[in-house]
Amino acid sequence: MGRQSQQKKAYVVNQGCDVVTVLDSETQLPIRYVTVGNKKNIVEVPHMIKVSPDGKYWYVVFIANSLIQKFKCSDDSFVGETTLGPSNDWNTVVISDNGTRGYCVSWTSNGRIASVDLEQMKLIYSIPVFNYPHGIALNATNDTMYVTAQTGNFIFKVDTAFSSPEQISIDPGFLPSSISKLDAHEIFLSPDKQSFYISCQKTNDLRVFNIATRQITNIIPTGYYPQEIAICYTLNKIYVSSPYDSVSVAGQKGTITEIDIATLIAKSPLSVGYMPHGIGVDETKKLLYVASRNLFIDGPTPHHSSVCSGRNGFLNFIDLINFSVLPRRTELSVDPYSVSVRN
Repeated sequence: MGRQSQQKKAYVVNQGCDVVTVLDSETQLPIRYVTVGNKKNIVEVPHMIKVSPDGKYWYVVFIANSLIQKFKCSDDSFVGETTLGPSNDWNTVVISDNGTRGYCVSWTSNGRIASVDLEQMKLIYSIPVFNYPHGIALNATNDTMYVTAQTGNFIFKVDTAFSSPEQISIDPGFLPSSISKLDAHEIFLSPDKQSFYISCQKTNDLRVFNIATRQITNIIPTGYYPQEIAICYTLNKIYVSSPYDSVSVAGQKGTITEIDIATLIAKSPLSVGYMPHGIGVDETKKLLYVASRNLFIDGPTPHHSSVCSGRNGFLNFIDLINFSVLPRRTELSVDPYSVSVRN
């Protein structure tokens, strides 16, 4: 295999311009821009990007198209695509450990889950679930999905054959409800595969859900309106982005919270960039890639204009050894939103 096929990379989707920025992990500089979507002259809003567990492919789903697309990591060439069903607003995707199945979530009032054969790029099923589902994760055996309710106080559990759905409260002492209360955003399997970490944007915390007992075991404060979750397995740390946090650090907009997995104690939120949303860990370099959306005029002024409508965003970097912001940033296209790293 040549160097190109083994090259470590980071990927960032730019929602406002239908492109994926490909960065070389060695230099953290852009090496390629890949156009995604299949509608000319229409912004399809690519929302999430995921590198497969084996590092061979990357996938992207869209807000304004019912589509999942597949690309090779070796040269970032297009492989294939398939429809996800009647809905748009496909927000999230999780990939099975063997890379053969993808499960996607449509964040709509009539939310759906789609199962995709990623080898053949064929839709297996697309099934309605509940109002405004969002984050999705698989259990250790990859036979059960857990999905967050972004309006409510529960997560949705269902096996991958979709035969036994149920709602589980993550609000101790209260039954599952679709009334806005916790509004869980993202869900992530713990390194020991015994728990899920769940970011709750209305209560400003990360909740630890024990899979066996079906109970919340810890509630950890984060910055205001927490969103994305990333883990550094070599350092045993959790990272949570809060794009709208202007409370934790006066005069700033957006923070990252670091949580020690062993103690479940959080450090004070760290200000980085402007509206930091997507995050991804480079395990070798011990870096956190932070996509700063930079949507509003009080954010940093971009050096370059874009052919697309909106303001260019930035990629910032956090040194994970001492949890400090590095004094550099890379300008990207409009609205950089989701990050995935090929480690």
